[in-house]
Amino acid sequence: MVLTTKERQRRFRERLKQDPERYEEFKQKMRQRIHDQKVAGKITLIDTQSEKNKRSQRKYWRQQKRRLRSRQKDLEKELTPPSSPSTSASRDQEPPALKRLDH
Repeated sequence: MVLTTKERQRRFRERLKQDPERYEEFKQKMRQRIHDQKVAGKITLIDTQSEKNKRSQRKYWRQQKRRLRSRQKDLEKELTPPSSPSTSASRDQEPPALKRLDH
């Protein structure tokens, strides 16, 4: 069976997390890579940007977050089983009067 890139990456990370020493080494390399990218200017921090760019970036982040929440809500609706039929109509009616038995 051919694995997709996403599946291979997930399996790699699962195996990596099984060995704490290798996992810490991996995290350190990732931190160093991000630091190097910041120094090289490939990653710009929000506080170094102009006000106009900050507004634009934050607007983009809000839109992305809105889309993410929408997708999660849709997925939750798909995975949630349908509820049982509502019996609220029968609850709203008064119970039938009981007959009194005089003994």
